[in-house]
Amino acid sequence: GDNLIISNDSGTVKITGDGINIEGGYLKLEKNDCSVEIDPMQLKDPNNQKIMSIDANGDNIFHINRNGDGYFKGEIYAAKGTFSGKLEAATGTFSGSLSSQSIQLNPNSQTLMVINYN
Repeated sequence: GDNLIISNDSGTVKITGDGINIEGGYLKLEKNDCSVEIDPMQLKDPNNQKIMSIDANGDNIFHINRNGDGYFKGEIYAAKGTFSGKLEAATGTFSGSLSSQSIQLNPNSQTLMVINYN
């Protein structure tokens, strides 16, 4: 059979069996108090750095900024991961094994341990 294609006159919005394409556009899916917004060109709010965001129950729970920074409200669960750069935590605990080229504890604590592996 024939494929159904829905598009505007300029072809910037096209819905096909392969998906939805909005050139230079903005997309928001919304139901009740939850939404997903994708705004790569920041058309809705040029002063907002978010290019993708998810809101649930009126709160922003996830977004990605234009510079690549991500925000997650809540916990992150993953089987594996790699972090580059500085890793910081305000408080918390660690359980399990930790291996590194060197480990330095806070010099303001009661003890300081430096372990170097060559």
